[in-house]
Amino acid sequence: MRILTTILLVALTTPLAAQTRTSRPPVKKTWTVREVHDTAIIPGSNALFAIEQDAPKTIKGWKAARREALGVTRGAKLLLAPGTSRDAGDWQKLSAALLTRGTAAVTAVESRNTEKVTLANGDLLEVCEICHTIYRDGGRSMPR
Repeated sequence: MRILTTILLVALTTPLAAQTRTSRPPVKKTWTVREVHDTAIIPGSNALFAIEQDAPKTIKGWKAARREALGVTRGAKLLLAPGTSRDAGDWQKLSAALLTRGTAAVTAVESRNTEKVTLANGDLLEVCEICHTIYRDGGRSMPR
């Protein structure tokens, strides 16, 4: 009797579980380059550049700056993802460089040293300039 009850319970709940899994809305698998920039890279880089003008005065402020700056690394990972990546050449190299330099900038923020953040920002901006010149600005340099 116990085995029969177990078999019936499994038989009745399996289709219900399968139906529940399929009734969820689909997860967005790709992002547009604009979405990545608007939601991750721009807010992250703005937080990094703001430190040069007005460095956080408290540990809480530095932690908030770090959270924002992580957007650059999250964005770089999304730019490397299939569906967002534009090509296997320069795009991949520049997105990987953005990830490397974004990570260095986050490390600089963790040091709470404005000079290190400023240097890291320069390295980060260099990658942005090159990528934008190729992919966004049609060979024109970024406005300063």
